[in-house]
Amino acid sequence: MITVTVKLFNLLAIYAGIKTQSFDLAEGITIKQLLERMVHEYPAPFKDMIYHHEKINPHLRIFLNEHLLNESELDAALSDGDKLMLFPAIAGG
Repeated sequence: MITVTVKLFNLLAIYAGIKTQSFDLAEGITIKQLLERMVHEYPAPFKDMIYHHEKINPHLRIFLNEHLLNESELDAALSDGDKLMLFPAIAGG
């Protein structure tokens, strides 16, 4: 088992009703698999922030240990002690 901490920001934190959560996970779980688990645990508006047309929302910013990830890196396996941060893009002008 590994433990991963996820920090949610802005609307993601509001929709999930939590800003930080630790997950106990099986070794080898990927970032995408953790995101899928989260969309099933949190209310429906959370899923709409994570996915857009069944793909990871291009406006979502995902950091792993303070490194900004691109979509091709989301299949990477998580390690014990990893920290994910999820930021939805904020529109404005």
